[in-house]
Amino acid sequence: IKLTTYLLFFQIHVKIIQQNVSSLQISESKLGASVDLECYMPTFFPDTYIWIKHTPGDAPKTIVFWSNNGNVSYTTNDGSTRYQVMKSSSSLNLSITHINTSDLGTYYCGMVRGKVMMLGNGTEICLTGECFLRFHIVHKFNASDCSVNLECHMKVFSQYSYIWIKHSQGELPETIVFWSHNEGRTHKANDGSTRYQVMTSLSSFNLSITHLDTSDLGTYYCGVVKPDDILFGNGTEVCLTGEHSEALYRHITVSMTEPPVTFFDTLLLNNLWSESPHC
Repeated sequence: IKLTTYLLFFQIHVKIIQQNVSSLQISESKLGASVDLECYMPTFFPDTYIWIKHTPGDAPKTIVFWSNNGNVSYTTNDGSTRYQVMKSSSSLNLSITHINTSDLGTYYCGMVRGKVMMLGNGTEICLTGECFLRFHIVHKFNASDCSVNLECHMKVFSQYSYIWIKHSQGELPETIVFWSHNEGRTHKANDGSTRYQVMTSLSSFNLSITHLDTSDLGTYYCGVVKPDDILFGNGTEVCLTGEHSEALYRHITVSMTEPPVTFFDTLLLNNLWSESPHC
């Protein structure tokens, strides 16, 4: 099975403009089979290239990390070498052999350049005949004002960069904040405002969004960009009051060479509109 992602971009300083990217693709597979995921994009030095896997309800996971010094690292949940990446000047393809249930999920190719992480449209691997079974963890809340605070508690080290990304259904993941000690922070707002604000400390990297409107709906993930990996928290979905019936809270602890990092993405209950979708 072979699926193709096209990631076409033009660089102006640190801004990436993406064109001609299709919607999410579906790859049906049988257990024990092989899948080839193709990603076409120029691979320039000194950019970093990645494949990320996301399973609903879990934190996004870096499968392949091709650093700007040429080193490649693989993350597998069973210690095998079933993942193989093939890189050329115009592509970064991923092959997965002996498919098992732990491989099910959506895979995104991408790149890290300067202050931007850009991901492709994604390909979902699912078992034949089960590709339309979906589940999603959400938060239900009731409130009267027009702001939301997303909390991410983790050790903040000066040598790493930190990000918040947003993923809305049917759209590409987008970088909301990219922050580092050396280069400061870059906020991306789709309306050109300063509605996104980040509060950092030695143990947290929190995101505040003011004047909420429907463009803010989606799932937000905090993360840390290391020299050989990108780690994400479990995610928090911002949704309209009354649209979901259950309130769920999860956290994930990620083991690192430093003391373990625990990501908590929580949605404060006094932070969203109750009736109007615009503030």
